[in-house]
Amino acid sequence: MRLRYLFLAAFVMTPFVAVAQDVPSPASVAVVQDAYRVGPKDVLAISVYGEADLTGKQPVTEDGHVFVPLIGEVPVAGLTVQETARLLTERLADGYLVHPQVSVQVDEYKSQKVSVVGAVKRPGDYYLSGPTTLLDLIGRAGNIDTEKSAREVRVRRASGEIVVVGIDALLSTGQGDLPLRMGDVVTVPPGQFVYVAGEVDKPGAVVFWEGLTVTQALTKVGGPSETARLKGAYILRGGERIPVNLRRILEGREADIALEPGDQLFLKESPI
Repeated sequence: MRLRYLFLAAFVMTPFVAVAQDVPSPASVAVVQDAYRVGPKDVLAISVYGEADLTGKQPVTEDGHVFVPLIGEVPVAGLTVQETARLLTERLADGYLVHPQVSVQVDEYKSQKVSVVGAVKRPGDYYLSGPTTLLDLIGRAGNIDTEKSAREVRVRRASGEIVVVGIDALLSTGQGDLPLRMGDVVTVPPGQFVYVAGEVDKPGAVVFWEGLTVTQALTKVGGPSETARLKGAYILRGGERIPVNLRRILEGREADIALEPGDQLFLKESPI
């Protein structure tokens, strides 16, 4: 029992850090829309005060135009919603309406696509609705599945550039939380694994990271069972069998052993 407590004291846990997703306030939505640049396939909600026939939702065409009754197609790609409203106001005031009052909002964001693949809960295509960072997008995709992922995120830019960000620093401190751009592909690679079997609480696969040790892997599976033979553990690595004396490791009389991807750690049952 004493060794059991020693093992528990040696546990090294890596906490899961979820990405919070606050509900945006109307003010924050307005700020986002002010910064957003309209593009093809977006849908705009156009309102002209007192003019029901000119008010409604209009899609932006592939060549970046929006159709408005009376004035026809107007080029809006690359404009903010405020700039779009000013342009429509000028066009309508030019021989059509006296002092038109025009407001524009983005009703559907469909022009700036980014993709998320790999070990997230909801992989797929997403659309930028304003300034968006890597953590923002990961939150929209349901967060990283830490039980299946490697310890990095890769962002491939439309230019072909690849940026690699470490998961631990990203989730704990925000280091590497870069702003995303249209065409980015975010990949959370599935991890490599080691396998723990025999007399442990929860036998199974453990995600490998550089420097993972025997005791850390055992921590992830709940530790050895009460009937485990701590002196008789071993690692199968390829065709090699490596003996592991957990008793001496936990007592500090032997160094912990670093594992490699694909290692199989096995704990025997004590004969007593």
